[in-house]
Amino acid sequence: MSKNARRGIFFDLGSTLVTAYPAVAEQITQTLADLGHPVPQRDVAGALARITPQFDDPGNRGWTLTHERSYAFWTNYYDTVLAAVGLSPAERRNIVLNVYARLSKPQGYALYPDVIPVLERLAGAGYVLGLISNWEAWGAELVNHLGIHRYFPTQVLSGCVGIEKPDAAIFELALNHAGFSPEQVLYVGDSVRFDIEPAKAIGMSAVLINRHAERSEQDTSTVRTLRELHCHEFLLRDSANARADG
Repeated sequence: MSKNARRGIFFDLGSTLVTAYPAVAEQITQTLADLGHPVPQRDVAGALARITPQFDDPGNRGWTLTHERSYAFWTNYYDTVLAAVGLSPAERRNIVLNVYARLSKPQGYALYPDVIPVLERLAGAGYVLGLISNWEAWGAELVNHLGIHRYFPTQVLSGCVGIEKPDAAIFELALNHAGFSPEQVLYVGDSVRFDIEPAKAIGMSAVLINRHAERSEQDTSTVRTLRELHCHEFLLRDSANARADG
């Protein structure tokens, strides 16, 4: 990267840098077993696969903005999943609260293995890193718990700023905080609707990360791991400029 070209790479948090660990299905299955309601994990996983799409809808947005809205959203979600595996309302009540508690604290999450090596490399190359994420306010505690706060001088979490993606205002807030214009920043996220489209709409470069997708070597618009970011034209251009400067 050119010595005079200050550039940034901003990231989404969930399913980009962070995942539930153990997986959500495993955590729900373990909670059920602990409370005397053993259910095969494959049944829980199947219920999650069926139920999740109906909650991943623009009409359901806003749940990260306050604790009350988050609580209502997630308890309804977990209750619907537990109903799908055959539990009665009376059985579900206490289990829902235990699942919610388990998945609403930092100890239920982990970084993907590629995160630290890639953040180290990007920071070492001079990129300014940032976070733009739809996550409740406790996401700040999660970032600290996972030890990645030191990489991100700019952290914009919806639960802290009162704005959710895909609202362009949350991207603009992060850019203003870091002192960047849109064209100076590459954004990496796992959702076309909430990450890629709004970032591009205001002039940022953007790349989709889909850790389960197939990808051809010629496709730099989607990556399966963060290690593949070096193939994106945003970074390739910087590498070419650095060679020219050298």
